[in-house]
Amino acid sequence: MRGADRRGVALCVASGVATALGSIFVTLTMARVEIALAVLVTNTTPLLIFPVSVFVLENREGLSERTLLGALLVLAGVALLMLR
Repeated sequence: MRGADRRGVALCVASGVATALGSIFVTLTMARVEIALAVLVTNTTPLLIFPVSVFVLENREGLSERTLLGALLVLAGVALLMLR
């Protein structure tokens, strides 16, 4: 750990905390919402990765405007399902 990159360690710890909190929140949500809707929202996790990739990783994956449009369409679909 002495020679480890501090930013890398911080990102690893943050990832572990986010994963644990995500699992807890998914479990709590499934007790209050229809299972189908909870699973749908859970499977939109890649949409959360989009801003992380762009801002934290400085867009190393080369995400394009087309990817952003797809992400926005998915969010609009989830919003429509939640409003029904």
